[in-house]
Amino acid sequence: MLNEKKFYLTKQGLDKIEKNCEKLKRIRASKVEQRYFHCLRLRDKEIEHASFVADLNSLESKIIKLEKIINNTELIKTPSKRKQDVIDLGATVRVEVENGRTDRFTVVGTIEADPEIGKISFRSPLGKALLGRRVGDYVRATFAENMVYKIRKIGY
Repeated sequence: MLNEKKFYLTKQGLDKIEKNCEKLKRIRASKVEQRYFHCLRLRDKEIEHASFVADLNSLESKIIKLEKIINNTELIKTPSKRKQDVIDLGATVRVEVENGRTDRFTVVGTIEADPEIGKISFRSPLGKALLGRRVGDYVRATFAENMVYKIRKIGY
């Protein structure tokens, strides 16, 4: 996921990542301040210092990853009215499954994907099948089994 050159995010997704990054930076600053004074008072400074450095390195690694995402994000934008009849990133799609059941999915980038809440990656089998399609089209996607979906509604 972090090997991607661009990260496609909604404005809400980017805001969430930026808030998380700022939170980690505050935690890092707090740890540095607290641990520094704590280490000065300890007898066994080496063990405590090693633990402190490991914690700090872990935080720093997470911050670097989040900053890479933030700096390489392309926001998912709502297409013009005349292009909203075609499924693209950011579309919420209602589909009918072969058995008559309906499902609703929002096509998002890989970072925001969460199938449990209906957010599917544009790189997933269903996401790939849906991109560029219109209401009335049928798409086939393979998960545990081969499924056919009829596109009923597209919204942005």
